[in-house]
Amino acid sequence: MVYSREKHLAYMNKYYYKHREERRPGRREYYKNFRRKLKFDVSKHYGSRCACCGETNINLLTIHHIDGRHEKIKLEDKHSGIYIWSWLRRHNYPKDFQLLCFNCNCSIKHHLKQYCTVHHPELYDCSKPPRKTHYFRFQRLGFQKRRQEVINHYGNKCKCCGESHLEFLTIDHIQHSHQILVQNLYGERLYRYLIRNNFPSGYQVLCWNCNVLKTNLNNELCYVHHPEIYDSKPSQIILKGEEIK
Repeated sequence: MVYSREKHLAYMNKYYYKHREERRPGRREYYKNFRRKLKFDVSKHYGSRCACCGETNINLLTIHHIDGRHEKIKLEDKHSGIYIWSWLRRHNYPKDFQLLCFNCNCSIKHHLKQYCTVHHPELYDCSKPPRKTHYFRFQRLGFQKRRQEVINHYGNKCKCCGESHLEFLTIDHIQHSHQILVQNLYGERLYRYLIRNNFPSGYQVLCWNCNVLKTNLNNELCYVHHPEIYDSKPSQIILKGEEIK
C-alpha cells in the first residue's frame, strides 16, 4: 500500500474531532502532571530555593534571567510562563538562570541585578540617581509617589500573608472585570486610575507571591496562606512532600 501524507493527515484530523470530547479529561490530566513534573525537575536542578531570600515553597518560585533576557531566548521561545521552564530543560539547564521567589524577582526586574534590594541592599548605591535606561519611567519620582499613595490607602501590607516591604507589594484586582480588560488597568495606568477615581473598592494590596498564586483561582486570597477558604486544593498547587508522577 502506498503511503499518502494527505490521506494520513485527513484520517488523523477526523479521528481527533470524533474522539475529542471523550479524550479531553485524559489530556487535561496529562498536561497537569506534565507541568508539575517539569517545574519540579527544573526547580531541583537550580537548588529548590530562592537564591535571594531562601524561600523553599515551590509554588512561590519562578525563573529569573540573571543578565536579562537574551536575544537567543527571545527568538527561540516566549521566555515566560511554562515555556521558559520547558526551554531550560530542553537546553540542559543553562547557567544564566536562577530560581527566585516572585517577590524578589518582581522587585528587581527594573534594576537588572541578581538579588533584590530588601535582602541584599549592599548591591545598590541609592546615593546615585537612576540611569535613564529602558526602565527609567518606572523609577521616576512621580510614579513612586503615586504607587506609595495607593498602597498606603489600601492597607500598606499584603492582605494575605502580611508582607510589609514596599518593594514586594502590588495592587490586586479582587475580581477581574470586563472594564479592567478593556482599559488595560495595570502598572502606572492603574495607579493613576485609582487616584483619579478616589480609590474605588474592588482592589487590595497583595505581595507578588500571593498575587501570582491567586491568579485564575477566583478567590480573594491565595491557597498557600489561606487553604481554609478553598473547597479543594487547586490542581496547580504542589504540597510539600507530595508525590510527583
